Amino acid sequence: MAAQMRKLDGATNSSVAIAITSIHTRLMRHQLHDPSARGFILNQRVPIPLRAYYSAFDDAVKKFALPLMPNVTWLNLTERQPWHHAYLIANLSNTSTTQRAYAAHQFGECIVRTPPSVAVDKLLKARDCREGRCADGICRDVRLIIKIAAFYDAVTTVRDATFVLWLDADAYFQRAPDDSFFSWMRHFDAATIFRNVPPSTALPETGIVCFQTTRAARLLVKAMRAAYYHYNTPSFKGLRGLNDVHLARFFLHTPPPSYVLLPRQPKHYNNTTPLPKGHRLTPGLRVGRFGVACRPPTTAPNLSAWVWASRAYENEAGPFDCPSGPVMEAWNAQNARRRLQTPQALRWPPVVSPFNLFEYVTHCKGSGPTTQAPGGGGANARRAHRC
Repeated sequence: MAAQMRKLDGATNSSVAIAITSIHTRLMRHQLHDPSARGFILNQRVPIPLRAYYSAFDDAVKKFALPLMPNVTWLNLTERQPWHHAYLIANLSNTSTTQRAYAAHQFGECIVRTPPSVAVDKLLKARDCREGRCADGICRDVRLIIKIAAFYDAVTTVRDATFVLWLDADAYFQRAPDDSFFSWMRHFDAATIFRNVPPSTALPETGIVCFQTTRAARLLVKAMRAAYYHYNTPSFKGLRGLNDVHLARFFLHTPPPSYVLLPRQPKHYNNTTPLPKGHRLTPGLRVGRFGVACRPPTTAPNLSAWVWASRAYENEAGPFDCPSGPVMEAWNAQNARRRLQTPQALRWPPVVSPFNLFEYVTHCKGSGPTTQAPGGGGANARRAHRC
């Protein structure tokens, strides 16, 4: 039914990649028939093999046929990773262990709280509402375990790919990742976009995440899975929620800002900022940061399509990272009073990518089946325009 996993065209033997995403099939059906929904991953060309995960928890999969598409392999996550389905069934009731933990404010934030809205209720399973679980105040963060299960399945089972690139369903490719992308990425076990929050916090976003299939990356996704079962233990003290956003913050945050260089050993992070709370569960994890700021203005002549498509993201250096190298130097030349500090001795590789991620992938922030706001959602989440 689908394309076999194969090497990326033009890539070297050590630069083999697949993409992964998870699809809500009911919303997919509407997106595929909506001419304006350009930001949906399956409405654009998929230049590398894509694993599209779906879950039996999504009852619409029983009603709609999965479309046959080039380069797309449909995988039933419930069959491949049944633990995520069992966890969902056990932890969406008011009396479940997880819901009691949220009700007792054990976690700092619920990012998928069910509002008393008819429009939102239509997206939930009808039987959930009949059983009284659609009331305001029930936290549905546990539904995001599907994303963590997809991370886990891909990173631990892929054998013929070196890199696994996660895209939210409201992201799509501009072009295939190339040697420039992978020559930097091979120095890291995981990489994503970070938002710098003064004075010294860097928050990871999870709409686009790349993993290298290393031992450290496998330890990372296994630790993310373990969090759902052991969040009450000392190992997970400080975890603020059972969702991909807070799990990423627990394991992935790195020293800001964009001029920080990759340390030789993780312990060197202590020279600037404390290690992430989850570092003891992922020893030796190397985390990279995708540069996304310092893009050409949208009023520039001969504007590239990727620049226009990425306009939903902030473009100013500071909140997000500028790509390292010439882009950062050009920014400094044009902003004499707001120069970014540059390292005294440049060495390869920098923590921040030397390329702009959006040259390869666009994240539409809300135009597709998932709604992900800048900074990872939460109380200040806002719905951005369509791509």
